[in-house]
Amino acid sequence: PNADGVNDTFLLFGPKSKIDQYSFKIFDRFGNLVFETNDKTMGWDGTYKNKPADSGTYSWRVTLKLKTGLIYKKSGTVNLLR
Repeated sequence: PNADGVNDTFLLFGPKSKIDQYSFKIFDRFGNLVFETNDKTMGWDGTYKNKPADSGTYSWRVTLKLKTGLIYKKSGTVNLLR
């Protein structure tokens, strides 16, 4: 994130109107939680405790429940570059 309006926020895309419950978490390489939201429109801006997070690889995990009752759990990694 460098405030140029391109890739400044990491968030998940999809049909948000079909989601009933949502949990999105980002962890650092030590497993510390650096970001968490239940707001499906909110993404991570690369900060931790209101300061720029260190460059590196972070893991993410999302759990969502659709209005149909189906539950999805996905995880992966994202590289933060400064």
